[in-house]
Amino acid sequence: MKRRDFLKSSVIGSVLAGLPHNYSRAEEESVLRQYQNTSKDIELLQHSENEYLSYKLYSDASTQIYDKVNQMEWFMGPVAVQERGPIEEGHVWMRSGRTHMEEYPARFIGEKLSNGKIQFTMLQWGDRVMGQFICAINIEGSELVYRIEHIDERIPSLIFPQPVTCDSLIIPLKEGKWYHEENMPQGSIYDRKIWQMYGKLTMPWFGGIKENHAWICLFDEGLENAAAWAGNRQASPVWMKSLDKWTPSREVRYAFLEGNYVQLAKYYRKWFQKRQPTLTLNEKAEQTPSLRNLFGGRTYWVHHSHAPLQQKIRENGLYQDANMLRRVADKPIVEQTYQDSIQKLKELRSLGATKGLYKVAGWINGGYDYSHPDIWPPEPSLGSIAELKELLASGEDFVMALHDNYMDIYEQTPSYPEGIVHNADGSYMFGGVWGGGQAFIMHYKKSIEYAKRNWQKMKQLEPAALFPDTITAMGLFQSFEPGNTMTRAEDLHYKQKTMQFFKKQGMLVGGEENADFGVPYLDWLETRHERIQGESIPLWSLVHHESVLTSTYRSNPDKDLSYPRYMQNMLWGYMMHFFIGKNSPKKEYFQESMVADQWHEQIAAAEMTNHSFLTDDMQVERTEWSTGQSITCNFSNQAVTLEGITIPANHYKIQT
Repeated sequence: MKRRDFLKSSVIGSVLAGLPHNYSRAEEESVLRQYQNTSKDIELLQHSENEYLSYKLYSDASTQIYDKVNQMEWFMGPVAVQERGPIEEGHVWMRSGRTHMEEYPARFIGEKLSNGKIQFTMLQWGDRVMGQFICAINIEGSELVYRIEHIDERIPSLIFPQPVTCDSLIIPLKEGKWYHEENMPQGSIYDRKIWQMYGKLTMPWFGGIKENHAWICLFDEGLENAAAWAGNRQASPVWMKSLDKWTPSREVRYAFLEGNYVQLAKYYRKWFQKRQPTLTLNEKAEQTPSLRNLFGGRTYWVHHSHAPLQQKIRENGLYQDANMLRRVADKPIVEQTYQDSIQKLKELRSLGATKGLYKVAGWINGGYDYSHPDIWPPEPSLGSIAELKELLASGEDFVMALHDNYMDIYEQTPSYPEGIVHNADGSYMFGGVWGGGQAFIMHYKKSIEYAKRNWQKMKQLEPAALFPDTITAMGLFQSFEPGNTMTRAEDLHYKQKTMQFFKKQGMLVGGEENADFGVPYLDWLETRHERIQGESIPLWSLVHHESVLTSTYRSNPDKDLSYPRYMQNMLWGYMMHFFIGKNSPKKEYFQESMVADQWHEQIAAAEMTNHSFLTDDMQVERTEWSTGQSITCNFSNQAVTLEGITIPANHYKIQT
């Protein structure tokens, strides 16, 4: 059945005024031919099918997809919401929240080319031509593949293809998020989000669910310059320029499944392992046997000194908080010396800790975060280099680690400003304001040089592990410095090279926050994951649990929770994590939560095979493991009986 396009005729002059300046006259005439009639029929441009899929593309870009295997129809409408300008604004943390005032609904006119590809003309309000791009759309096996090429430079950013209509979204944010009618996102039809690849999205995919069926969008080529747009329980791939120019091509793949977020995670897991073969934790432990000391162990962040808060930074920040003002000093503020730290480890053993990861933080010159990347010599007020070496040798069954950072550079360091990311306007990219004051962001072309330089000094300490902070926590950056540019793809490459370098030194290596570009190189990750009822789903564990250990800083007791906080660690298969300052953790909770260690020892290197919500209020959750075990957690204030087994309020049951 024919449908009628929304387009009306436009004055030729106004159309020409909207065309990119680099159009040839022949291309202009091709665009203008779209406007010769007062209206235009929607035509079928392309139809393709195999034993898995049937696909129909119409001239307004709307699409019908039929999943033959699972007998399910999917649709893409004629509209993809676009940003009015470039998405990246030169900030270290890309802004996620977007508004409808800075976006517009784009529609498309498609024309089939002689080579079988489709040329799309993108239109804004008033039929303004925003530009053109070419797309090759094909079925490859069970996947529908979009390859986008030759985007007009006038288009500042591109959100395409259009969203697949569905009821809820599955997004790999943090441990994983399920956005449905009650919380997409925060319940307002006006809320829009853009989540950058890495730094926000922990894995390069997203998906959706309708009834008992699901679809997944996999970022294949060009993922370094990608993001995801979401609003109203709909999502689309986002594409950004590299150094203000479009790269030749980018590619996404859609697959259609029966099931829910578990099946999506498992589909991606197979896809990731095929693209980037990764050792399991057991295989990593064969190469570095000390890794087994983390199976059933805990991670301890042991803080030794604070950097002095400079008067200028205090004034710039308008600080009034007493905790900050106590750090206004002319020298580092010692929290514990190396000898104190040796005693602290003995205290942890006396509380029942037998193994784990003991991370020495705040050891660098000037105190925590003060002097990156010029960290040597270690802060002398904490003790001698010999005493630091003694501390790192005192671990026994604890893996002794050093904290470091190759993302931030500070103004007071000798290396400043060598290697700072330059924004398009020539300004330096600001990072956060941390221990050393205002940090600036380094690009990893230079970071890996600093890492190799520092290692020549650090190796005399013989650490068993290294934690290069933020290496997996940040997004991918580009730098416009004349003669020293860096693309996001290069940033990713050098970050991986840095992790690989430290692994070759025979150490365990960890990272802050999840990003699966680090999984092949890292042994553990430290996160801020927190359970949100009905929204949190363990996508990360379903994909990567058997390949990298994960802990969460949200391990300490929380008076606002009715259940013990360690239950979420047990549900997701995470290690416990404790921050250790002057005082040891509270004995009662520290010892009570050791049940999480005992459980972790059993499933530390196992695959999470399933997750499910067992009650309508989503208060009872279960995870299942390749060991044949499962754990059911009741986060409600009432006892629940399921399958003949009663689980007390705010408690759990382990089954084999």
